[in-house]
Amino acid sequence: MGPPLVFVHGLCDDARSFVLPIAKLSEHFRCIAYDLPTGREDGARLSGYRHDHLASDLLAILDHLGLKKTFVLGSSFG
Repeated sequence: MGPPLVFVHGLCDDARSFVLPIAKLSEHFRCIAYDLPTGREDGARLSGYRHDHLASDLLAILDHLGLKKTFVLGSSFG
């Protein structure tokens, strides 16, 4: 397994939008994708949720997985 590569989707996508890139890159990277909170079924309280919360969430995931270094691929409107 190669180095970790974290996929972060934009506001109008979800982690499934990375299925094809992950299929191609998984031979060379440990691919990790997660869904941003929506406040619907995930129980997130999005009132006052800001960019720094998005960064904190990503760091919490990296800590949970025990990753000290990773590549990040972010995708959004452009």
